[in-house]
Amino acid sequence: EGICSLATGANQWGCGWQVCVDTNGDNNCGSAEPTLREFPIASKTEVQRSAASASIVFDRWGMPNASFGFSAFAEGTGSSDASNRGLCMSSGGRLRVTDSASCT
Repeated sequence: EGICSLATGANQWGCGWQVCVDTNGDNNCGSAEPTLREFPIASKTEVQRSAASASIVFDRWGMPNASFGFSAFAEGTGSSDASNRGLCMSSGGRLRVTDSASCT
């Protein structure tokens, strides 16, 4: 992992994320586990997850283990800014765009 000042907690995904094969089932991308892809975030952009969790788990059919949401906003504006947009995914895989990361 590199140094990133944007990720201050488990729900802060401003440093980007990795997709890996979790061979030991601990819900983390360990150094011995294959990384399939890395997704960096554009500079001066913050990404915040609706739940304070550092991982999202998908089953063998590509379905998430729970619904989740993200919001993306310009660095320093905060997640409640009017320009904020969210992306929510239901546990059935349906996506929708919202005005925030709230997926209720």
